Amino acid sequence: ELPLHMTYFPPLRAELYPEHVEAMRHYLNPLPPLELHVLESDYFGDNKNQHVKRVERTPRALVAHRALVSAIGRLPHYMRYRMSFNPHITIAEDDTTIQTGDVIEVGGVSIIEKPENSRVWTVMAKIGLNGGLQTT
Repeated sequence: ELPLHMTYFPPLRAELYPEHVEAMRHYLNPLPPLELHVLESDYFGDNKNQHVKRVERTPRALVAHRALVSAIGRLPHYMRYRMSFNPHITIAEDDTTIQTGDVIEVGGVSIIEKPENSRVWTVMAKIGLNGGLQTT
């Protein structure tokens, strides 16, 4: 299982190379951190069984999403996840860390990977937003 996280881009079906990460850094590093309001709970996924908290769809969140599309949008990714950007935080239903009405700061992006037959996710790279708390 993944820890609490916000999804910016659908899962890729291609290997991510260092030049892709550098392209993402090029587009994302200049952007300021995002402040987002946490909205209501919902359920996503094929079976509508993945608990999420929606977050505000702000112009700055859209700019960050479009920066990722500019950097890696041509890489093959799972088309079933390709829909309009719907910002949300995936969170365990019993996790009380994030509540509706909270304001969160998003200071960067982590690129994660899970081998096909594994249950363990690995952080492959971190990309900070300019002035954010996440390191690059």
